[in-house]
Amino acid sequence: MDYKYQEGTEADCDASYCCRAESDSGTGSVKAGKFGARNYRCDVPKATVEAVLTQVVSHDPAYVFWTGDNTAHDDPFVSQDEVNAELEAVLDVVMSKLTDYDVTVSMGNHDAFPNGQWNFDTDGPSYAGREALKQYVPAAEGDRWMTHGYYKKELAGLDTVVLSLNTESCDFHNQMLWRELNDANDHLKFIDETLSEAE
Repeated sequence: MDYKYQEGTEADCDASYCCRAESDSGTGSVKAGKFGARNYRCDVPKATVEAVLTQVVSHDPAYVFWTGDNTAHDDPFVSQDEVNAELEAVLDVVMSKLTDYDVTVSMGNHDAFPNGQWNFDTDGPSYAGREALKQYVPAAEGDRWMTHGYYKKELAGLDTVVLSLNTESCDFHNQMLWRELNDANDHLKFIDETLSEAE
């Protein structure tokens, strides 16, 4: 979601990212609509996220899977403060719509700064995002989530365990992987051990 999205701005601007007041320059002729701008360099606005979640709630789902990449894909303009603000904006919308639902979360590669980068020797650049989303992670998995960005969760009423993975552990854009070529972030170990327990 782009919390800076502005309806009526240029969707086909001269910049690498459009549909914002600051990108309204050049000779663009396509305007950003209320719910987005298809096939242009824009992410969806808050109105679209709200509409989608309203539709989801209308079906009263037993489980909701929230799969990350919540922040705008405006890489040239992004900063840690902007990523945090965007995550907070998305979280506000989700919490207002899905308060009574069983939500399983995952981080996306754009939910961190720098986008797509994570040094697994540290808490990682997405610490603020993991802190914000921790409320959806089972308490017993909280430490693993905060350290590694992945966890396992049993779905209530089903004989099913879900693994919420951290794609930064194998994302070829993540240049930090060169520091940890053998099972970065102990990700494969986590998957192997968890699946072995299920046998």
